[in-house]
Amino acid sequence: KQWYQRRVRGNDTVAAVSPVGEATLGTLTLACFLIGVPGNLLATIYFVQEHMNNSRNTKKLFFTEIYICMTSVDLILTATLFPVFENYFNGAREGYLFGNHTFCA
Repeated sequence: KQWYQRRVRGNDTVAAVSPVGEATLGTLTLACFLIGVPGNLLATIYFVQEHMNNSRNTKKLFFTEIYICMTSVDLILTATLFPVFENYFNGAREGYLFGNHTFCA
């Protein structure tokens, strides 16, 4: 079965993701959101506590600061997935990716 369907809009033929494809992508995005946000939040808290406990060892302090930055950025990125998976489950629109003329130019 195809993951996209062709639709005619005006004089153009536009490809749109099938409802099954969008539900699959939405479910995968939701899983990444539900696992990523708590996991990255716990990791950030852990590395902040490690940073506070190891104030003497400058080499270890440097790496915990890098890990804090990495987990914080990843936390922000996974938190921004909320509107993406919400958009996948909204059935009153055309395909998220393939219905977009800019994406499929």
